Amino acid sequence: MTWQPDRSSSDTMRIGDSLPHWLQNVAAVLWIIGLGLNFVAAISPIWGWSSVLGWVSSAVLVAFAVDERKGIRASLAGNARRPDRLFALYLLVLPSAAVVINAALLLAR
Repeated sequence: MTWQPDRSSSDTMRIGDSLPHWLQNVAAVLWIIGLGLNFVAAISPIWGWSSVLGWVSSAVLVAFAVDERKGIRASLAGNARRPDRLFALYLLVLPSAAVVINAALLLAR
């Protein structure tokens, strides 16, 4: 579930590349759980929580998607493995859904 870094643009190594494979999987699962919890915080105005929390959490999700845009593009364009494609879709759907839900709640007021 981890993406291979694009080393064509720089020679820097991502921290996760030096981890053992099983630990990379654990880190990926924890990252997915963290993004899911952030999504719950992003849609928290549904339950009457502050809309500021929802918009800030949505901005964080959008920042994650922007940060991983090369990996998303590579996973969706090439012949990537199915988990990589699903993870890329996960990174695209979460911020989109969070922004749409927050905008709908803001317009409904």
